[in-house]
Amino acid sequence: MSPEYLGVSDDIKLISLFYNAFSLSEGQKEGALIATLVGELSGLLGSQEVLCLGIKAGADLDAAVFFSKLTTEDDVTLYMLSPLAVKTSRQGQGLGTQLLNYSFDQLKRMNIDAVVTYGDPKYYERFGFKAVSEQVIAAPKPLSMPQGWMAKALNKAELPILSSRPRCAAPFDDQRYW
Repeated sequence: MSPEYLGVSDDIKLISLFYNAFSLSEGQKEGALIATLVGELSGLLGSQEVLCLGIKAGADLDAAVFFSKLTTEDDVTLYMLSPLAVKTSRQGQGLGTQLLNYSFDQLKRMNIDAVVTYGDPKYYERFGFKAVSEQVIAAPKPLSMPQGWMAKALNKAELPILSSRPRCAAPFDDQRYW
C-alpha cells in the first residue's frame, strides 16, 4: 500500500474516514464538524488550493491527509496540513508516518517552502514541526490554543517570516476550526 493522491470521487470515503476517526477520539460533535470540513475540502480537490493524499487497502481508505494553500503577501509558498486521520482499526501500524513522510517528499518536489499545522505538538514534533509564534507565521484566524500552532521548513533551512496574516482556503474561514 503506497500513498496516492485522492480526488473528488473519493469524497464519501474521506467523509466517512474522518467522521469515524474523530467521533471515536473526540466525540460525535467533533466528528460531525470535521466531516463537514472534509466534505467542503473534498469539493476543492483537483485545484491547486487543496491536495489530499491517502492510503487505500483495496476499496477501503485507511488513512488520509489534507493540505490547503495559504495565500500570503510574501514571496512564500505555504501549505497547511489539516486534517489527518487514520482508520481506528489501523492506528499504531505506521500508516500516519508513512503518509506524512510521503506527503512531505511530494511537497518538497512542488517547491513548497513550509507547512504549518494546528494540532497535537507531541505528534507533529516527531516529523520536525516546531512551535511557531504568530510574529513569524500568523495563523489565518485567532487561535484558541496557540501552543498547537506549528511549522516545518521544507525547501529552505529556516522558516519564512511573514509580513502579514495569510489567507486560508474558504472551508477554513470559520472560527470553529481555530
